[in-house]
Amino acid sequence: MVILPLGNYHYVIRLKKKYKKSELLRICKVIKGSYAEIFALQIYNTFIGQSIDVLQEYKMYYSEEYLSIQDFLFWKYYVPNTYFEDIFRGYSESTFIGLFEDYSWCIDEEGDVMTETIFNLLKELDD
Repeated sequence: MVILPLGNYHYVIRLKKKYKKSELLRICKVIKGSYAEIFALQIYNTFIGQSIDVLQEYKMYYSEEYLSIQDFLFWKYYVPNTYFEDIFRGYSESTFIGLFEDYSWCIDEEGDVMTETIFNLLKELDD
């Protein structure tokens, strides 16, 4: 799992695949209908569910306009070239690369317990 900041609350995320809500809920071991379930679903929606699936978008609409997925990410979404090694490490056909906005979790705050908890959940999901 990789999450990289793009600025202005925008981020790029790379996971081994696009996980389902049920997979995250299983990792979180939450009780159905609980506040913890609502919290876990908010995490899912922010980081995965509402992310733009850039690989799918590239293949469907932009593969003839841009020579490569890297060109597409750089020119359309301003993803720096320096991120490509991290984004495409371990790349396969099932890899999920998403772009998302985060106005509520404030994941930029280093050392924040909430940020560490969210990242640990996503890492566990992606292992």
